[in-house]
Amino acid sequence: MKHFFILLIAFSLIVSCHNTSKNESVTKGLQLVQTGEYTIPIDLETSNAHLLAYVDTWNGKDYLHFVNPKNHTYYFYDFETRSIVNKILIEREGPNGIDEVWSTQAISQDTLISSTYKGLFFINDNSEIIFRALSNDSDINENHIPSFAYSGINDLKENVYQTALNPPIENENPYLFCDFNLDFRVQNPFIRYKDFWEEYTIYRQLSLQNLVEYGMYISHEPQSCRIGDKIIVSHKFSDDVAIIENQKIVNKKKLVGEHLESIDLKAYFNSYVIGERGPEFKKDRVTQYEGIFYDDNSELVYRFVLNAGESVLEDKVKGIKPVYQDSYLLVANKNLDKLGQLKVPNVLVNDNPTFIHQGRLYFLKRDQEFEDKCQFLVFELKGVE
Repeated sequence: MKHFFILLIAFSLIVSCHNTSKNESVTKGLQLVQTGEYTIPIDLETSNAHLLAYVDTWNGKDYLHFVNPKNHTYYFYDFETRSIVNKILIEREGPNGIDEVWSTQAISQDTLISSTYKGLFFINDNSEIIFRALSNDSDINENHIPSFAYSGINDLKENVYQTALNPPIENENPYLFCDFNLDFRVQNPFIRYKDFWEEYTIYRQLSLQNLVEYGMYISHEPQSCRIGDKIIVSHKFSDDVAIIENQKIVNKKKLVGEHLESIDLKAYFNSYVIGERGPEFKKDRVTQYEGIFYDDNSELVYRFVLNAGESVLEDKVKGIKPVYQDSYLLVANKNLDKLGQLKVPNVLVNDNPTFIHQGRLYFLKRDQEFEDKCQFLVFELKGVE
């Protein structure tokens, strides 16, 4: 199943590119060109401000789909006709009740997987929980990996799924991924964090210190996408990108933004202050990667990075407008060889989601014009050699 994306772009633009030199951070000829707009109708219970949409192909048909936490409902659209073809209600209470639906995604047009702190739940189109793996289930946790940490689930074959893991930071040497077999209720973990991410030990120490001082747990799950049976994996605080095949790392390279600020883990954890409502970010933000994605159509790898800089949150009462970090799009081939990079100015990439479909990048429009519609800006990458 294609991995989906959490990104944002704001304006209709053509990103102008210049010669890559000692003082420049864009590649000559590389352009992100807007080619249109894609709009779907939404009901009054659905917000278009932060709509996290996915696109998948099932039984030869393309579907756009998303969860609406407000009404606990999952929506399916025919991507071509842009019409709603199915809705699945996720019960809040009772034997089929799930109290948290943010981490819910579809694995087919009639089956959902929802991950919560209580466990992992499979839901059919009759709103029934057809399988559950609870966090305290000893059969599920035979490898001491808490099932509630699952995220980014991909279907491998019938009744076998593969997921990235987000284990507790107390785990000194956790796994990155595991296979999950519904028939035998077993897990097959593979690839340790330390094998992929050399700085994991430093990150873990700083995270534990942050947990003690502020009582705040910071998720450290990997960013991943798929190339057929292979997995591309990265992390928001690592320059390294790796390809995993048959549960082994077969390729590992650095996919780094040139002439940008280096990643500073200590600065990231020092960016917290205690405010009236608890831990808050200071205005200064550090460099971090905001996802890695693969486009089957162009066979290109996309990696977005936020450069270090000032980031002031919007305060409508005081009349302060947000100042966003500069973001860059890094482009590589499927062997992780970097082909170039371009700047996407004034973008808070990790706030609004997007998806890639048939070689086009769909970004949620920042300034939505209608309450009963959701608008996406459509872009294509030009100038890749």
